[in-house]
Amino acid sequence: MRKLLLKIAYYACNATDNEYSDKNNIIQKIIFNGLKLLCMGMLTLWIKLDYLLNFQNIEKLDENSEGPILSLTTFPSRINNLWIVIDSFFHQTYRPSKILLVLTKEEFPEQMGNIPNTLKKLMNKGLEIVFIDYNLRPHNKYYYALNKYRNRDVITFDDDLYYWEDSIERLYTLKHNNPFCICANRALKVSFQNGCVKYNKAHNECGYNLMAQGVGGVLYIPQFRTKEMFNKENIAKFCLPADDNWLMIQENLAGIKVATGNNYPHPLVLFKSQASALWHKNIGERRSEKIMAELITKYQIHL
Repeated sequence: MRKLLLKIAYYACNATDNEYSDKNNIIQKIIFNGLKLLCMGMLTLWIKLDYLLNFQNIEKLDENSEGPILSLTTFPSRINNLWIVIDSFFHQTYRPSKILLVLTKEEFPEQMGNIPNTLKKLMNKGLEIVFIDYNLRPHNKYYYALNKYRNRDVITFDDDLYYWEDSIERLYTLKHNNPFCICANRALKVSFQNGCVKYNKAHNECGYNLMAQGVGGVLYIPQFRTKEMFNKENIAKFCLPADDNWLMIQENLAGIKVATGNNYPHPLVLFKSQASALWHKNIGERRSEKIMAELITKYQIHL
C-alpha cells in the first residue's frame, strides 16, 4: 500500500512541479493537488497502522555500515509528527547508517522529557537525538553533524516532508557522476547583477552558481568543511533564517561545486506543517534574495 500511494503521489507531484506543466489549468491543479492531499492522508493512516502492528519489523540501521549520516532538526510545534518524516528514511533504497536529530536545549528544556514516545521508540532502530546549547534555527540541521562527523558523508533533510524512497540513492548517483561536489536533488541557479539576485530552477547542472535546496535533501562530502561555516556570530548576524544561502557561500569559499540532476518532484508535505515554515518569509517576502545579495557582497563571491 505504501509503494502504491507513493507512486500515485509522485505522479501528482511531478505533474504540478514540472516546469513544463500548464500552471494556469485550474482543473488540472485541483485534480493533482487533491491527489496529493488524498495520498498524504491515506499514507499517514497507513504508516500509523503499520507502526502500531509491525514496528518490530522495521529493520534497524547498521551504524557500522558505510552509509551516510542523516541529519535534521525541528522545533516544538513539529515534534509530534516528526516520526512520520523519519519513517520515510527507514524505507530508502539506499539506507543510511544513522539518523541524527539535533534539538536545542532552549526549545526543549526538559530534553528527553519533551520527546514523544513515537520518536523514543525509533532510538532503538538507529535514531540518535542530541541536545545542543546554541540555537541557529535551520542551521542546526547541518552545524552539529558537519562539525562532529568530519570524515563522513552527511545528508540533511527538512522536517516537514515525506521523502521519496530513492532520495538518498539519487544523491549517490549524483556523487558518482560528480565526485568532490555537493550533491542536491533540487537546486537553484543564482545570478547576481547590479546588486540584485535572481533564482532559476536548475536541472542536470554542476557549478559554483548553484544553490542546493535543503527541501530535496543535500549530500555534503567530507572535503567540505570551512572554518567560516562554523562562525556562529556571522551566521546569526547575516543569515540566521537562510541556511541554504550561507552554505552556498561557504561552498564557493571552499572551491566546491554543487551538482544536481533530473527533476526531483517536491516531496509530500505533512499536514499542518507549513503554518510556521521559513519559506513564507524567505520566499514570500523575497528575503532570501536580499540575504544572498548581502552575503555575495560581503564575501566577494564571483558568480
